[in-house]
Amino acid sequence: MLIKVVDAKLGDVSAKFDAKLESVSTMFDAKLEQFKHEIIAEFDHQITLQTEGFQHGLTVVAEGHQMLSEKLERVETSLCEKIDRIAADVAAHRADTEAHRGVYRVKEGD
Repeated sequence: MLIKVVDAKLGDVSAKFDAKLESVSTMFDAKLEQFKHEIIAEFDHQITLQTEGFQHGLTVVAEGHQMLSEKLERVETSLCEKIDRIAADVAAHRADTEAHRGVYRVKEGD
């Protein structure tokens, strides 16, 4: 008879323990799911920040490239003008030298 009472009490304790364990397991699953969503939201936020940073950096590089391209065009134009002036000056000197053949000698090459 004592064994039946102890078995009944242990059965009650086991049932209460199982119910409590199920309750804790359900709460744990809910917290884990909530934590998973928080992690996903934070990850998405960080990816967005990284994307914006990358886009900003890419914009800066593109603007720098455009500025260098414009500067290169200005330098090229300036050099072309200088080369044209030098060519005209050399042509004038050559014409002057050839006009005064008796006084000056034009030496081609070495």
